[in-house]
Amino acid sequence: MRNPFCYIGVHNWEYRREKHKVEGHPNNREFIRVVVRECQWCGHREHHSLPRVGRKFTLWKNFDNISKDDTINFEQL
Repeated sequence: MRNPFCYIGVHNWEYRREKHKVEGHPNNREFIRVVVRECQWCGHREHHSLPRVGRKFTLWKNFDNISKDDTINFEQL
């Protein structure tokens, strides 16, 4: 069961950087680090999408379908 706070959109976020194997990177990098936040209560995950505005992370996108060990395509970010 979801926490009632998560149901209304108030999550308990834990922020971290995860290392993911990437395909299709413009500079042919093998790995990149992605800023991810995960709710401690319900497990919902989001990744930050560039650019940062005013040195703050403003645009977050759903990241539930990608686990910590998955290979991601650069276009997904």
